[in-house]
Amino acid sequence: MIPQRTAISGSGSAAIVRPRMAALIDVNACAPPRLRSIAARLAGRPAGIIGTAAEARRAASFGVNVGSSCLPPLGAMVLSGSVLRGAFGRLPSDGSLLTFGQRAHEAARLLGVSPAFGTRAAALDDALPEPIDSLPRDELRAAWGVDASERVCLLLASPAASCDARMALDIAGRTSMLGHPVVLVVHPSSPGAARAERLASAAGGAWRLAFDARVDDPELLASAADVAIAIDLRIGRGGPGATGRDSGISAFALAFARGITAMIPDGDSWGARLAARAGIPVVVASNTPAASMPDMVPAERIFDPRRPNVAAVALHTILSAASR
Repeated sequence: MIPQRTAISGSGSAAIVRPRMAALIDVNACAPPRLRSIAARLAGRPAGIIGTAAEARRAASFGVNVGSSCLPPLGAMVLSGSVLRGAFGRLPSDGSLLTFGQRAHEAARLLGVSPAFGTRAAALDDALPEPIDSLPRDELRAAWGVDASERVCLLLASPAASCDARMALDIAGRTSMLGHPVVLVVHPSSPGAARAERLASAAGGAWRLAFDARVDDPELLASAADVAIAIDLRIGRGGPGATGRDSGISAFALAFARGITAMIPDGDSWGARLAARAGIPVVVASNTPAASMPDMVPAERIFDPRRPNVAAVALHTILSAASR
């Protein structure tokens, strides 16, 4: 349930009483497993939501105690200081504020608060939530239209807005051409999903695509998946081209440009880690956080996103071994 603001009289005028926010959450940057983990970590303490009312309800559905929510005007974080202050009130200034997602970090900065990310939150942020049971295999495969001769590949959406559906279908199609018909299951909100659907239609059924909004919670679908792939839409802010030298007017221009455009959230390693924990073999692009976990992903399952054939061969190798 999302609590309402309470108005009280005081000094002849109405005042708004809000609980002190323990966290700021950019829901667009959080897949369901992370929202469950955040809810458990906060243990009922209120959180401020950066996003729409629907996104606030989504966070509440996973157990987050939503204290207030705020959608930045025109989507521009850099113009939102007063609106954020009105929505969230006074934030903790002792370094205890937890922030999740880049827009939440930006909000804390705009409000002059030093969040806890990089210290206590960083250690907590890596803990996966408790495992959940998978849905029935036959029910899932029937919903996706998968027959007995086809294999299922999940496009790991962690979160959904970070992955590249178009590239993933290209790789799945190449895998099918190597001899293993593959149905790629993607989140309908994934970037490139519409282009991937057009490509699949143009291929005349040779490249198969299914949409399922639950793919951002891979353990739910584990019983029906043969393999999974992780591909981020972009390289993170610390990747090639990051100089760290922006200052003055150039820094303001960069912040403004970042603030007025729809932010593509950075992908995280959770999708791959959860899939691996559920027993799904995972192939990951080298620009994903999971690629830095060699104990979980062998080197032969890490590919340069500019070389889709390498990824297709890795998927083909996994599926061939499983069919023996």
